[in-house]
Amino acid sequence: MSPKASRRLLFAAFLLALPVPFLSVQPGFAPVLHLLFYGSLAAGVALGDPDSMSRLLALLHLGQGLGWALALYALARLATRLLGRGGPVRGPLALALVAALLAVALLPLYRTPLSSTGSRGNLLHVLD
Repeated sequence: MSPKASRRLLFAAFLLALPVPFLSVQPGFAPVLHLLFYGSLAAGVALGDPDSMSRLLALLHLGQGLGWALALYALARLATRLLGRGGPVRGPLALALVAALLAVALLPLYRTPLSSTGSRGNLLHVLD
């Protein structure tokens, strides 16, 4: 696996499964894609009703989501460099790291306020 492919794979896995702290109506821990999804949803509502609080929520979620995305991209670059020292085992190491991250994401480690199923959940329930 090339360094570019490893970096992209790790970055996608980090965006999907790595919990990051955020501040919304209440603080929580969720993947970056969760923040970007709700930020986009609030931005759509803000376009239809510009006087609502949704503009503030959209700015909060999208700003934090983009900031965390940049940080996770830097982390993926660093991880790719560290894995690159392994030479031909870089691909299997990157795949093992992604598999471990997704396996851990099945534990209830996400805390998302305003969830319909409770504030704690795993990756499968983070958008409830």
